[in-house]
Amino acid sequence: MKKIKTPSIFEYAKSLALMLVLAFAVSFAFGGGNALTGTLFVSFILVNIIVGLAKAANRFNIYGSLQNDTLIISDTTYAGTVAPYFVLPSLFQFDSVVKKVVYLKDGIKKKHTIPTMDFSGALQPRTATPTQSGGNLTVSGRALEPQDTMAYQEMNPRNFEVHWDSENLSQTLLTRQLPPTAENYIMLLLLGRSFEQFEIMTWQGSTQYQNNVNVPQFDSPGVPNPYYQIQFTDGYLKRMVNDASVYAVPGAVTITAANIVSAALNPLYNLVVANNKGLISQDPQRKRMKFLVSYLTKSLYEQYLTTQPFKGNDPTKAGLDSYLNWELVPLAGMADNTVVFTESMSTPEGNLWVGMNSISDENFMLARLFNNSELFFFKMLMKIDVNYGRSEKVFLYTTLTSASFIQ
Repeated sequence: MKKIKTPSIFEYAKSLALMLVLAFAVSFAFGGGNALTGTLFVSFILVNIIVGLAKAANRFNIYGSLQNDTLIISDTTYAGTVAPYFVLPSLFQFDSVVKKVVYLKDGIKKKHTIPTMDFSGALQPRTATPTQSGGNLTVSGRALEPQDTMAYQEMNPRNFEVHWDSENLSQTLLTRQLPPTAENYIMLLLLGRSFEQFEIMTWQGSTQYQNNVNVPQFDSPGVPNPYYQIQFTDGYLKRMVNDASVYAVPGAVTITAANIVSAALNPLYNLVVANNKGLISQDPQRKRMKFLVSYLTKSLYEQYLTTQPFKGNDPTKAGLDSYLNWELVPLAGMADNTVVFTESMSTPEGNLWVGMNSISDENFMLARLFNNSELFFFKMLMKIDVNYGRSEKVFLYTTLTSASFIQ
């Protein structure tokens, strides 16, 4: 089975060591044992080696291999007919946008403000000639300032020469491009994996991540350093945890099937009733407010339903997606042991916003690397930020703390 390999940095280290040994030997031979001559010759060799490595430094990644061709063909057997498509992995993509619990604002070139307005103390005793205003009219706002992120891959279409799709390659080598079917699936897969990281970053991102101690682990295989994937903006949860105006359930503990209602869902509802009755009165159909949970938390809620003695759920059926008729929405990017209860809609009236520079197809391209190169590159440039409109509309249950987002 043929695999495309990239030279290891350790192989370069061995080559460097060998060159040093040869340099000392040559210097001794040419210098006749003279220490000064040998030192000068070795210094010359070392300078040339360092200059050469410096020129190639941008071709190294931190995992010890040269960054060039990332297309690996492991299926080199073809002994009959083949389906004209590729079976892709299951991707959760940008789950929060797909399920319409956030409002996506695109077209932001630099910065966008989520404007807010409030008025307090409207009424006062009646007088024939009022002398002062009753309350204050406050106009404020939250900012969306999308930050740059990029996806980039290089690949050689000729790697498909050992694959069954080689029949779809061009006849001439100089014009060889990716087979059309493979190209479409590659772009679909790269975009899908990128949007998975957007989803996790939307909720659990932090610009303060420095290592992978507290960083959420991804479902995507082959992600060696997850902090690098979601460090481009501060997600909702980091902002909420550090916002003193958000209503948080105190003393949050690990959610289980036994305590999910008593410890999380019911206390969140009680916080709304006690602190923001307007959210309840404006939502008589219970469509605006939603409980946003992780898939694990949703599973625990289904287990809770099946254990109820008189009012539960048939264990052979799918669980109900609501509590007190408010929808429970499982999101791929949401942290475990966390529930967010807020107005969740895909319109500007919703409380959760995602800002992007653009969602059009012009943000990515697949083209030849250089005119004289066989390699092609895929590149996507995006800018993203998240924020919420009003703190007093956010009700939070979580075991996360500020420290969870700085490691």
